[in-house]
Amino acid sequence: METPDVEQQWRDLRENYGRMMEGELAVIAESAYELTDIAREALQSVISERGLDISLKTVPSVVSSALPEPPEPPDDSELISFGWVIDGEELNKLKEELTTVGTACYIGPDKVMEPEDYKGSFSDGVNVRIHRADSDRTIPALMRLRRERGEKQEDEQEGQEEFAVLCPKCRSADVVLEGRDSEVPDPPPNAKFNWSCDACGHQWQDDGIEQPI
Repeated sequence: METPDVEQQWRDLRENYGRMMEGELAVIAESAYELTDIAREALQSVISERGLDISLKTVPSVVSSALPEPPEPPDDSELISFGWVIDGEELNKLKEELTTVGTACYIGPDKVMEPEDYKGSFSDGVNVRIHRADSDRTIPALMRLRRERGEKQEDEQEGQEEFAVLCPKCRSADVVLEGRDSEVPDPPPNAKFNWSCDACGHQWQDDGIEQPI
């Protein structure tokens, strides 16, 4: 038979749980395995009295600390050689390009997927392979990527090139515009420009076209 102290403790706990909202009871029920037997009984009593769909978890969840197993690399018959690289820089570049066009690649005989995971030698070159099914799509996509990057680089280089009017005799940029070859205040578009060079004293006329320095 329960002692008066135990009975009082059960009543106090039941009264305490009775003041709680359903959500609060659900939270406590999730860790009911941490409660005493009396507390679990009082909690279950309140839940049953209210007719709530809440179950007491009496055993803690087992959380595995093991890392998920990496996926098995494809069979060699599913792969084709896409190219050989001779150093880490070339490997990183090819990996980045293939990733950009959405193609998975497998590096070396162990078929690792990340350059940092390759621990072998580059002395004889390293074979980089892709799925056979990706070859028809990857090659034109990679060519298009390289062409776009090459055009962008050319545009950037052209944007950085400096232009100036140069003396046709000494190629100096230290020139002075003397005016247009016209006596009217607003010369026509085809009027020539008159120049003189402070470096060598040469004088000439042209259309005012700048040249790359």
